[in-house]
Amino acid sequence: MQLAEYIMPSIEQVCKNLWMAKVISKPMMEDILEGKNTNRKRAMALLDLLPSRGPYAFDVFFRSLEENDLFEAAYLLKPEQRKSYEDVAATFTTKPAEKLGSGQEKNKVIHNPEFDELPDTWPSAEALKNCDVRIIQKSDTEQQQLYKASLTPKGQLQYYQMKSDKRGKVLVINNVKFERLTERDGSGKDEESIYGTFRELHFDVKVLNDKTHEEIESILETESKSDFSEYDCFILFVLSHGHKDVVYGTDGYFDEITKQPKNCVQITYLKSKLCTNKSLIGKPKMFFIQACQGNKEDSGLFINPADQESNLNLLQSESSMSQESDIDLSKSPARSDSGTENTSIVNSGQSAEDQTKHIMEYVLPTEAHDAYGPKLPSEAEVFVALATTAGYLSWRNTMWGTWFIRAITFVFAKYAYKYDLNKLMTMVNSLVAKAETIKGKYKQVAEKRDTFTKTLYFFPGLPENSIDHQQTHYNN
Repeated sequence: MQLAEYIMPSIEQVCKNLWMAKVISKPMMEDILEGKNTNRKRAMALLDLLPSRGPYAFDVFFRSLEENDLFEAAYLLKPEQRKSYEDVAATFTTKPAEKLGSGQEKNKVIHNPEFDELPDTWPSAEALKNCDVRIIQKSDTEQQQLYKASLTPKGQLQYYQMKSDKRGKVLVINNVKFERLTERDGSGKDEESIYGTFRELHFDVKVLNDKTHEEIESILETESKSDFSEYDCFILFVLSHGHKDVVYGTDGYFDEITKQPKNCVQITYLKSKLCTNKSLIGKPKMFFIQACQGNKEDSGLFINPADQESNLNLLQSESSMSQESDIDLSKSPARSDSGTENTSIVNSGQSAEDQTKHIMEYVLPTEAHDAYGPKLPSEAEVFVALATTAGYLSWRNTMWGTWFIRAITFVFAKYAYKYDLNKLMTMVNSLVAKAETIKGKYKQVAEKRDTFTKTLYFFPGLPENSIDHQQTHYNN
């Protein structure tokens, strides 16, 4: 059977996926994996079992094939999706031919379909303006089932909960007018797009304009003590001028004598204040920073000679393009291992008795430790996205805003209904990279990093549009 041949290379992982989704029981999984002596027999046993495992077994099985890059098997189940995988080359490949079955090419190129959906060039001003949030409909069965799965006990270990009527709070600090620095014309468009997009994504949005560095610190101090129990997450947007590791308040400036930024807020402060909030422990905290990280202009690199003739028209003139001050989040202080005592390492000069005592006291957990319950790292569940990379400028159009923010609102509006945050931000990066200034042909690319321990989907439209609202919208 051809389908069995295709799933043979990853049969163990597919079975584990089905077990985690409660499609099959643990004894069933063990019987398949341990009771059969070849992968082919294991695959055949699983396929024989699936028809009796309920109405959702097929969809879960299909998603597992996709997640494990078993696209040829997925083609057999849903032939209509073959074209979306094979249209153009991408960086993903299947397993070698000998593991896929006879007649298959080695290292067959598999297409990454979501990037087909992005426009080939920067969106027009009209497209940016008229971009309503796409919500999940009852006909979106895959998203419906993923939402239901996320609410199960096992699903809660894999996905952040996004089920509250108001998903979270979005705080926007938008500095436009400065005492010593240039005005950030066009940032009002960023503010409008953030407000509209995230309101439609079921967030409470609060906008604060033109705050000094002391006011920003005071605002974050207040937020760190607020009660976010009714929310599933927290999001902070900071739109401002900046410098290395800091964002400027409206009173900020760069001191040419000391060569240091003045009246600014450390990026680490922005993150750390919210990480101390007890009602946000275990919940995702997202920070989007629109500011430069340096003074360098990115001229880009040509991929091949043909690309030298292609330019992206952003419908802007030199007078409508301004550059912001710089900010660098990519070099947060690193903790070195040198000079630091590590009490969990056993001294090789110790006796066996001393080593055993050391392990019992310092390495193995004790009842006293367990009494305090499970703990999370203090800066876990944090996602930071930067408009540009270290040392470079970010770009802002005075008519419709910054590339970074407008790419976020465009991508989130169109694709948040089916992709997780990391995929969305990769798509944002892809879109920003397509932009180019008229004069100088300068480029920009954004950067993201996180300490997430789960996957985040926004699930816009749910649970209101859930196919089984009463059963899926329950409390933990």
